[in-house]
Amino acid sequence: MGKIRRQKPIKNKRNSENEGNAHEELLSDSKDNAIQTMLDQLQAANIEEKYCALQTLSLLVETPGNAEKIISKGVVKSAAPLLIDPVNSVRNAAASALHTLSSVNFEVCDSLMEQDIMTPLIFYFNEYAAKLIPENSLKTKDEDIDTFIQSINLLMNLCESSELAIKYADQSNIFDILPRFLEISTFGSNVVIATLQCLFVIVEDNPHGIQKVKTNFETQLQQLIVLEGNEPTAILIKTLAAGIIINTFSGNICSLPGTIISQVLLILANALSVDHRLVCNQLSSSVPLNNASGKVNAPKGKEAKELEKQIQTVSYILDAQQSAIEIIANICSYDSGKYFL
Repeated sequence: MGKIRRQKPIKNKRNSENEGNAHEELLSDSKDNAIQTMLDQLQAANIEEKYCALQTLSLLVETPGNAEKIISKGVVKSAAPLLIDPVNSVRNAAASALHTLSSVNFEVCDSLMEQDIMTPLIFYFNEYAAKLIPENSLKTKDEDIDTFIQSINLLMNLCESSELAIKYADQSNIFDILPRFLEISTFGSNVVIATLQCLFVIVEDNPHGIQKVKTNFETQLQQLIVLEGNEPTAILIKTLAAGIIINTFSGNICSLPGTIISQVLLILANALSVDHRLVCNQLSSSVPLNNASGKVNAPKGKEAKELEKQIQTVSYILDAQQSAIEIIANICSYDSGKYFL
């Protein structure tokens, strides 16, 4: 005779529900404790404690649903002032954590505005970005460059979701500070791209921003749209620069000089001609798969750097094509766009 299979005991449904609720309460309590510890560390005088708290904030934000609780506990009010902390590493960690938080959704950005994130953010640009030493100087650290990129991306997210953030930017001297960051030879492509992406958002339908860009950025933008090369960074830089130029004319491309019009249209055509499916397929082929035990052996050393570079390349191409489509949509929404259809 075959073995008799024992029937597993069925848990009482009510007990099962109670255990589930208890588990959720335990997770909630643990999360509350972690947030409270983080708050205490953010307000501490010790540099290591503040840095640790900001690292914890970045990790917590990556879990869906945590952003709302973090904001409701007033964490932003304690973290935002660290954007202007005298210690480089603390500023960098604060900018990174708050940028990650702002990337969750527009509602989170609205909450960041309510907790007065713009005051320390604008102060950062005035106090630190305006005095940032060029990248090719021995005194400049990669950390300072990354802090600028994180901060300008934070500003972009806020301005993309909030008219009030744009008003803050207009009332500040941000348009006087940013032109120097469009010099590729001085700050590098990553800084230029981040700056252009932010300007692309701030200038659209913004009369004050449009006038400031025409006054302060015209020379740099015209130099960028004739940038040599067809590598992904050059394609993205030229596309963003072209978009900002068109935005300064409210999408009325016919108001531009003929040479600029032809250059802009060529840039858009080149950006959209790249086979994004091919580069995405090439990237997916380079990503390591699960081994027999179900684990992924992450690349290390040179292989890891190569994969990171490949991911960045695909990101630049997709960003360029998305921007190009937005630019064409703006052109077509203006009456003059009918002449190019």
